[in-house]
Amino acid sequence: MQPWPRNLLKARWYAQRALRRLGVTGVIALGLVVFCVMVYASWIRPSGEELARVRRQLAGVEAQARSGPAARVLMPEEQLRRFEAKLPPKSGIPDAIGSVARIAQAAGVSVEQVDYRPYSEAGQAVMRYEMNFQVTDAYPKIKEFVGKLLAEMPYLAVESLALQRQKVGDPKVEAQIRLSLFFRNVDK
Repeated sequence: MQPWPRNLLKARWYAQRALRRLGVTGVIALGLVVFCVMVYASWIRPSGEELARVRRQLAGVEAQARSGPAARVLMPEEQLRRFEAKLPPKSGIPDAIGSVARIAQAAGVSVEQVDYRPYSEAGQAVMRYEMNFQVTDAYPKIKEFVGKLLAEMPYLAVESLALQRQKVGDPKVEAQIRLSLFFRNVDK
């Protein structure tokens, strides 16, 4: 084994001398200081940097929310105008009736006796077209039919749905359905 270099021997001697002067209490205190420095360097400082990064990210998101389109609160008139613009024109009523028939056929439901009533007031931007009909079929088919109507025709509302079964064990259910379809009161 090679002897220690002279500088290392000297540093070792100074360290031993300092430790003897500190005593047991001083060595424990020095150990605690070293431990605290290590904890700060490995946990606290990285956590502070992470916190600063998250705060910067939050500030960016807040700034984007303040300036983005969602930040602008729409006045009721603007909301109504946007809603009306999404409705089909009243010239689309035959297509809508055809869609109801197509969806009924796809669900395997036979529609009996349909009553149609348009409700439109002069000067109003929206008109309502009411459809009343009766369906007699298995409950799951009727449920599928109504679900498909609502999914495929966002301008449609189910006004009422009345179910009746003739006998307790009867698999068929009689349903009275009233739908309202909404259209723009223009021909464009």
